[in-house]
Amino acid sequence: MKMRVVGDKLSLQLYQLAGISGESPEEADEIVAAIDRFTAEPEVGVVLVTSSRVSKIGGRFNSYLERKKLPVVLQIPDFYDKQGGTDKIRKYLQKTLGIRM
Repeated sequence: MKMRVVGDKLSLQLYQLAGISGESPEEADEIVAAIDRFTAEPEVGVVLVTSSRVSKIGGRFNSYLERKKLPVVLQIPDFYDKQGGTDKIRKYLQKTLGIRM
């Protein structure tokens, strides 16, 4: 399975160094379109979205978190994260996997 990233340019470049491709859209509609494109790819198992892009699409991101099929869509902190993205990831994993971290 492949992984894709939707994020700011710096985060995207770092993931590209690891061989993970993605996009760096700026506008909310472009961000949603990129996530939709990646979730439609049958070989993609995980779509990572940086917190700066999640904040731009607001509540629309929740529908991706509530998906019950692959690919999994997760928010990840980015270089500019001031929203406590790491705490959100921890809470999401605790809720979905039932483990305490």
